[in-house]
Amino acid sequence: MIEESMKMRVKYIDYTKGLAILLMLFGHTITQVNKIHKWIYSFHMPIFFIICGSLMYIKRNSDMKNKIWRRIYTAGIPYYVFGITLIFLYTTLDIMSGRQGMFWNRLFKLVTLQGVDSLWFLPIYVSSDIIFYILMNKKMKYIKIITGINFLLAIFLEKYMITMWYFQILYKILLALCFITIGFFISKYEIIKRLNIFSIVILLIIGWVLAQINGSVEMAIGHIGNPIIYFFTAIVTSISIMGILKKMESKENILILKVLELYGKNSIVILCTNNLLIEIIRLLDFKIMGNALISMGMSGSILLFIVLMLIEYPIIQLANGILAPIFGNIK
Repeated sequence: MIEESMKMRVKYIDYTKGLAILLMLFGHTITQVNKIHKWIYSFHMPIFFIICGSLMYIKRNSDMKNKIWRRIYTAGIPYYVFGITLIFLYTTLDIMSGRQGMFWNRLFKLVTLQGVDSLWFLPIYVSSDIIFYILMNKKMKYIKIITGINFLLAIFLEKYMITMWYFQILYKILLALCFITIGFFISKYEIIKRLNIFSIVILLIIGWVLAQINGSVEMAIGHIGNPIIYFFTAIVTSISIMGILKKMESKENILILKVLELYGKNSIVILCTNNLLIEIIRLLDFKIMGNALISMGMSGSILLFIVLMLIEYPIIQLANGILAPIFGNIK
């Protein structure tokens, strides 16, 4: 999700990021757990780590020191800028509604890198990315063994690693490392290129079915249901989506692909701003229309999603212009 300066961008990766971030946005508008919600949450954050691993292999010869600094800067600036903004927004809403304020609790979460809402992703992404990059450069011959250990820990410690906040962070880094490793080997063995349409469809169906079986999950809080089903679901669904968009890579003039590319290249902008926009729109909806969007169910979610997409477009332009510094954009 963190933007990279690449001599040549990988088109289908940008498309995949665009679809993933839009699915995340749509998922945040859904107010009730249903089949679509279960499917989206089964892979919509793991796929970013899989993409990270794929890019890690493609860019494996890049300078480590520069990479680490870039990661910290491009994630750290928006993490704190929008984290503080969210804290003050939520504090204001608490005061307006007469609820007990949670200012210090949210500030503690921000400072200790737990994140506020969607921002949890940034410190996990950066930490796991740096750890894997170091392992890749120093211990590449042991990476398969390390991967196996990571998977075993993720499977057997799921019930014990989410009791305290620092265990939650460690557990999410562990999950992220598993998916980054998967993405690394997906690129190394050119799995996406080898897929045909039939296998893509089968994997997509398997992912859908397994998502329904595993039920409601959310990586943000370390709740993954059955760990084996969770990993398998996220992996096969991510591979199938990447495969579809790889097949479409040569048709880059299609409007939907241009949209996915734009939002994919600016996924960090949507990550940082979506909660702010959703809360503001829901407040206006409550004050003006009495929660009409929520009462409309899925139709309201779709309408809110479309509105959010439209609002995000000018924000993306600003994020690549005068507001670039607060989004951590490096030219």
